[in-house]
Formats: sequence, structure tokens, C-alpha cells
Amino acid sequence: MSKLPPYLEKPWNVYHATLKVPKDVQSFIGRKKFYKSLETDSVGEANIRKLPVIAEWKTQIKVARAAQKDGQNLSVDEQVAYYKGEIERNFKGYEADGLMLVHDILDEKYLRNHNQQDMTVIPARTDTTDAEKKAAYTILNRVSGDWTATHERVDEFIAQAQYTPQTADECRTNLRLFCDRFAVFEVISEEQVEAWILELLQGLQLRTVKKKIGFVRTYWNYCKKRRYTTANPSAVLTDSMYPKVQKTKATVTEVVKAKRKAFTVDDYHKLLSAKPDDHALCDLIRLAAYTGCRREEVCSMPLRNVLSDR
Repeated sequence: MSKLPPYLEKPWNVYHATLKVPKDVQSFIGRKKFYKSLETDSVGEANIRKLPVIAEWKTQIKVARAAQKDGQNLSVDEQVAYYKGEIERNFKGYEADGLMLVHDILDEKYLRNHNQQDMTVIPARTDTTDAEKKAAYTILNRVSGDWTATHERVDEFIAQAQYTPQTADECRTNLRLFCDRFAVFEVISEEQVEAWILELLQGLQLRTVKKKIGFVRTYWNYCKKRRYTTANPSAVLTDSMYPKVQKTKATVTEVVKAKRKAFTVDDYHKLLSAKPDDHALCDLIRLAAYTGCRREEVCSMPLRNVLSDR
């Protein structure tokens, strides 16, 4: 029997994700082991579905350790994991009551000053910042499942996309930019994306920006299709986001100048003379020049494909 991949078990015909809880937080978390059905009999699909599950469990372990230390602040992600864990442990079957308790805790901690309430009004807190109030709303909506963090499914998406390593890195970089800019899917507006695009265009070509948005659109569609979010990318990521470019003589000339030009023979010799002692690099330059291969094609070429007659 072949060995199962890490964090997977298959007690019957369905794969389950599993993770042992460290001894130092077992009493806090209330169990010795995390265990969850992935609802698939495909090992490939299970390897993809386990990623966000394991990530959330590891965050809960981190939060449990932090909660045992006084005065340590938790991030939004860590607070979401903490409250989700508390509801799962202490309000099984009564999740609505647990969510109401989370609402009351966040309301009292960040939003309203319950110590100064009168018969009709609970005044807003003045000792918390707007960022803290916004974070409280985000935490509550993510714990309830109404909002989905944009970064939650990035690893899962890239794993199933079967990109080449280079494309996977490019995708991850662009999605990180998107996630840093927009925390949750459900509150993103077309106007906000349009403003982001205009900022990107300050230093990038339009086609480059469109490629970045292409990664975002594909990822968002994936999350929508899998029902990780109810937000519809088609309602936000539209063609009207991009600025209209008038085809004048000046703009056409600019586009032509921006296009990549072929290397000349002089350029080839300059490249070789720039690093004459780096024999490996010079060999790669010669190989690329005489074969027309791209960088990734040259670097991934196995020796068995290099024959003496070629």
C-alpha cells in the first residue's frame, strides 16, 4: 500500500485532512487531533482541498499559543481563527448563539462604550481608531461566513491551476498585490478596482496591468465557482475599468517604441564581452542566439536532447 501524502488519511473511500494538536495547546483547543472530511476520493483533489483547512488549523494553534500569553495582540486573521475555533468547540449545534456572543464582544471592545449607556443609547467608543472599528466589522463578517478573505484560497488555486513554476510565481506575486489592496471579496467595488488600475498604470504598460487583472479574474472566478464567495467578479472586473486610449499618431508611435526589439549582432557581441569570465552564461547566450530558444527553454533543456550533430 502506497504511503499517503502529508496531512491526509483515508479511513474509508473518502479522504480526510488531519493534523495533530501540540500538547501545549491541547487543553485550550479541546482536542488532540484535527480531523475533517474533504468529501472526495481523488488524492489529487484532496491534496488541493486540504491546503486552506491545514492553514486554518495551524492558525488556530498559533492563536492558542498567543492567547496563553498576556498582552499579545492578534491580527485579524488570528482573531477570525480564534472565534471560529471557540464557536466550533463551545457552541456545536448553537452556532447562532456563539456568533451573537462574538458580536457582543467585538461591539463592546471596539465599537460602543457600554459603560456609558443610558436608557436608549449606547454611545460609540472614542478610544478606538477607525481602523480598529473596520477590523471588528471584518472579523465578525468573516466569522459568520458572510465575507471571504481574498488571500484564503490563493495556495489552493495555484496548486490546482498546474502552472509552470515561472507562471505560478508570477500569479502568486500578482495575487499578493491584489490581496494586500483588497482584504475581502464582498466589499470590492468597480470604482476601487479602477482606482487601483490607474495607480498601476503610473509605472506599467496597459497590457501588463491587464495581465495582472487577468490573474485576479481567474482566481476570483475559481472562488466563485467553488462557492467560497458570493461576490461576482463579472460585476466588478469589467472592460470599462481601463482608461480609453485614443489612437493618435503620438500614441501609436509610443506603442511601437515600447515593443521589444530584436537583438542585433553588435548586441550579441556586447553581451558576450560583458561577462567574458562567466563561461556558463556565455554558453547560454550562444545557445539562445543560435537556437532562438527562450530563457526558460534553454535553462530547462536536458542534456539528453543535446546531440553531437546539432
